[in-house]
Amino acid sequence: MESSPSPTYIGDNAPEEFLPYISEHWLKFLAPNPSMNYVLGIIYIFFMIFSLFGNGFILFLIIRCPSLQSCSNCLVGSLATADFLMMLKTPVFIIQSFQQGPTLGSLGCQLYGAIGFLSGFAAIWSVMAIAIDRYLVFANPFDMGRRLDRKRTTILITCIWSSSALFTVAPFLGFSRYVPEGYLTSCTIDYLSSDWKKRAFIILCGSIGWLIPLCIIMFCYVGIIRVTRKSDEALLLLTRRDGGSLAVSVFLEKRKMQRRLNRSVLMVVVIWMLSWTPYAAVVLVGSLWSQYLTPGMSMIPALACKASACINPYIYGIRNPQFLAEVKRFFSWPRGRTPSQRRELISLSEFRGHRDRSINE
Repeated sequence: MESSPSPTYIGDNAPEEFLPYISEHWLKFLAPNPSMNYVLGIIYIFFMIFSLFGNGFILFLIIRCPSLQSCSNCLVGSLATADFLMMLKTPVFIIQSFQQGPTLGSLGCQLYGAIGFLSGFAAIWSVMAIAIDRYLVFANPFDMGRRLDRKRTTILITCIWSSSALFTVAPFLGFSRYVPEGYLTSCTIDYLSSDWKKRAFIILCGSIGWLIPLCIIMFCYVGIIRVTRKSDEALLLLTRRDGGSLAVSVFLEKRKMQRRLNRSVLMVVVIWMLSWTPYAAVVLVGSLWSQYLTPGMSMIPALACKASACINPYIYGIRNPQFLAEVKRFFSWPRGRTPSQRRELISLSEFRGHRDRSINE
């Protein structure tokens, strides 16, 4: 009588030198069905293709088109850069998923965790900065001194990425460490450790990287709703008194465009909340009630984060009139033009871009 094969546990196929990085919590679980890793690998392939194309195209348009180089769109570019960077690390996950384990060892884990931490913080804070920018535009429609200008935007983006880099380096300095999680095909900071210093770092990251941005975003959008309601009443009275003059019509048209832009940003914020709140919940459960955390549960939030990186550029491309106009202009390049005529069209496009940018700012 043949004996039944012994069960396979998570970590059985991990390189021996990689075992010290794996939490004992994961090693007690049975290895997942190979089809689970294959499915995740295929999903990540599609995520990577859509995200790299979408975010890459957004960055290409911002760099190529002067009309898109406003302060607000520079923040959009920061978000697109973070999402693009986030998906550059996915080959590590895809390879390990198809090979059913952490075959790339410590180097792959450290690379995956560090890039994920850097891009995650940058994406979160970029969305927060976009919300702040939208609030300042609505709250101060005529006071340019209280809105983001080129210098303030540059400082803000620099702070976003330098702070993200600082938090990314911290685990290498002993405040935490990058370790595998779940099926051991992805890596993040060690939220299962009972060490007080590592738990304090987790609390700090959760506060600065999720709770505080969430509060600021909610404050900004509640403020936008209040300002919009008041301005609607004032604009209605002004229109009735003025008899629908050109100045009022232009102002109303600009307000209408700003509302459409804010709906786009609000959609991104909602997607961000749906994407990062599950991850914050998993980290909280892992830190306080790890006995309830399973490998499958830890893999779901990462999927949500990657999905947001795919959706963000298409929201901007579809909902933002400026981006949509440039996309149409890009894909409807006139054929049959002479080189001199094409140069004239390019010059005209650049002139319109500089004009639109000066109006928007």
